[in-house]
Formats: sequence, structure tokens, C-alpha cells
Amino acid sequence: MAVFEADEPVGITDIDHTVADVSPFGFVAKPNSAVRPMAGAPEALTTIAQSTRILYLSARDHIFVAKTRAWLRENGFPEGPLLLRRVRFTSATPLEHKLSRLEEVVTKLRNIRFGVGDLPTDVEAYRKRGIPPILISPRPIDGLPKDVPQVSSWSEILKRFG
Repeated sequence: MAVFEADEPVGITDIDHTVADVSPFGFVAKPNSAVRPMAGAPEALTTIAQSTRILYLSARDHIFVAKTRAWLRENGFPEGPLLLRRVRFTSATPLEHKLSRLEEVVTKLRNIRFGVGDLPTDVEAYRKRGIPPILISPRPIDGLPKDVPQVSSWSEILKRFG
């Protein structure tokens, strides 16, 4: 977190099915040129990044750092730290990985405004680390806490934070 000041506003986003229209395994199998961003994600995050630093968090394996960073740049996403797994996929569940990485983040950054993800486990990880979650999904997901905003698009997130 050396690139951010401790009190700077920060927003965290997952990647697969959140900013990239691909599954984790689809990303591995496809060239970057075949992976499309989620509608409005680059524009929304670029606007949000004018006042809030962006941090990317994914359960992707660490061997995909260069490919992931290249994809983010190729698709016009704002620069920001990229936190992937430090060890192989089988070392921990995505939830365990995200809880661990978020613990590192919250010990260094005090002004995390939101965490966006597409899965209930993303919501769980953000909530357990005291980060206000936003679930992004084209379809409502049942069983989430009532105070967790569910949105269907990045334009809805932009209205909250842009």
C-alpha cells in the first residue's frame, strides 16, 4: 500500500465478473483481446479515480499479474495496486484469500469507501474487514444483508461515488 497515503479515499474492486466480463478460468484460457470489460466499468472507475484511489483485488493466481495489469491498461482502467494470490489457486479458497489480503489493506489504509464484487463471498470478505460492500450483478441475489446495495451496472455505482 506504499503508493497510497493512509487517509486517502480508496475504493476496491474485484476483477472477474466485476470489471472483466469473464470467469477466472476464462481469463486463463483467452487472450486479453478476447476479454471484454463490463459495460461502463472503465469509464466509471476513471471518473471515480478523480477523487478516490482504486485498488484491484482478485483471487487470480499471482502468475497472472502481468497479464491482468496489461488487460487493465489495454481497456482504459485507472492505475492502481493489483492484489492477487501469492501462492497457487489451491492454497486457499477465494474468500480466505480475500480476507487475508484485505486484512493487510485495512491495517495500512483508513479511508476505504467501498468494495465492489459480484459474489456473496466478496460481500462477506468486505464486511468482515469493515469495508462497505457493493454487490454488482445483472440479477438480484437473495440472502444478502438488507443494508448491502445491489446494483446491476457500473453506472449505478458511479451515481453513488462519481
